[in-house]
Amino acid sequence: MKNYFKYAFGEIILVVIGILIAMYIKGKYTESQEQKHIERTAIQVIKDLRADTTQLNAFINAIEPREKIFLSILSDTMDLEDFKNCNECAYLISSLQPFEPVQSGYMILKDLETDLISTQDSLIHDTKLFYSMSIPMFTLLVDMLKEDVSSNLKDWRDTQPWYADWVQGKSTDEVIDYMANNPSYRNKVANYYLLLYKNYLRALRNYNTEASLLADRWEAELKK
Repeated sequence: MKNYFKYAFGEIILVVIGILIAMYIKGKYTESQEQKHIERTAIQVIKDLRADTTQLNAFINAIEPREKIFLSILSDTMDLEDFKNCNECAYLISSLQPFEPVQSGYMILKDLETDLISTQDSLIHDTKLFYSMSIPMFTLLVDMLKEDVSSNLKDWRDTQPWYADWVQGKSTDEVIDYMANNPSYRNKVANYYLLLYKNYLRALRNYNTEASLLADRWEAELKK
């Protein structure tokens, strides 16, 4: 019996050791798979951020030169002849090209749990925080700009006899006179300028800078 118990005890020890080894291997495999998942997600996040910065650079470069027109109208230094020669003035406050961040990587990343122990955890946390703060802000600003454009169009539709000609791209004397002499137009330009340049463009520039820095951090993390 003594020898039997020794044999049985030894068998139990071997089984326990086998279980522990299996659990260790499984844990390592799971950890490896999770790490690969994070790395694949990180690559997508980098791709998204780089795409955003490329799009934003083109967007910002397109709208920055138009600020001079806004400022000229706001300073009330443009006359009838200036408005006749201003091809952009007639449609300056009636259109909007909103920026929409690419969120493919973020949609995967936001489901990952982090404990902020490692630099990778900190980076995941910072990325989720970046998107969670930026996206609602862009949504709010774009909604305000859309509402402003819609309000301008509705007002012109209901009050200006030249609206139908304007929609067809005809720069009539009535349209030019309205832009040069009607205080309502200047006020509308002022409000759109406030939303577009003082708020939206600033938010876009900040996002562009932060997105570039975040992409750099992810690339450095993947190289470790």
